[in-house]
Amino acid sequence: QPTSNLPRDKSSPQPETANDGERNLLSTKPVPVEKGAAEWTGNKYPNADGSYRQEDSHWVSPDGRVAVVADGVGGNGGGAVASKITTDVFTERLPLLKDNASQGEAEAWLKETIEQAAKVIKAAQIDGVYHPADGVGLITTREMGSTVVASVRLNDKMLLAWAGDSRAYLLRGGKLEQLTKDHSWENAVVDSGIMTLDQAQAQDKGHIILSALGHDLKVGEAVTEIRLGDRFLLATDGLESLEPSEIESVLVNSRPREASSNLMEAVREKFEHVAGA
Repeated sequence: QPTSNLPRDKSSPQPETANDGERNLLSTKPVPVEKGAAEWTGNKYPNADGSYRQEDSHWVSPDGRVAVVADGVGGNGGGAVASKITTDVFTERLPLLKDNASQGEAEAWLKETIEQAAKVIKAAQIDGVYHPADGVGLITTREMGSTVVASVRLNDKMLLAWAGDSRAYLLRGGKLEQLTKDHSWENAVVDSGIMTLDQAQAQDKGHIILSALGHDLKVGEAVTEIRLGDRFLLATDGLESLEPSEIESVLVNSRPREASSNLMEAVREKFEHVAGA
């Protein structure tokens, strides 16, 4: 199953003994960013020639300030086009994000970029073709769409926005926390009190998403402070095959450039184990 992730890290942890003034001073200074990315095609989307295709996309800005992961849905190759549209729009709109953007300006840019990508996907659904700036026209489908999770890094905060079940995680002090909440059928029935989590999970409908670019878009948003030593991970739903403790272990024991590949290897091994069982 295709999966992409983009961690962020600073090697020196913030001292636990620092007082509030020291913490504020540390958090407002720009810190070096180390990033990594990896993907695995998997065996979910077969081509006519027996190979498999990738239907997700990811992009990180040259300065590491913006990152996005998009997971295409709709099949028949349409998902690959929809996820590409999503990352293309982020790339094209980057010049509109000012270097000294305030939190409010950056939040608006992030949400508007996702909404603009959804509009381009909708137009491509109708036209039957998408013309990227960097290549020939791509055939589209009416069913295509894409989930997304994206981040904008400010000096002391990480801004997040998402649609669907692509996720953002934070590793802090060796503990993993999911920062986003899936737009899923499962969460909807639990939140509304219709079912308990155990009852919802027993329905085996966790794969049903209620928001995607190109289909009933709802954008979730979150903000978290950045501390020295934090790692941020963006990933598609393919990473759900790993237990949180497994993700946590890989991140704790790997540098960001290695962690992405190590996570993909863990996912691949899990799928091969299940297929061979």
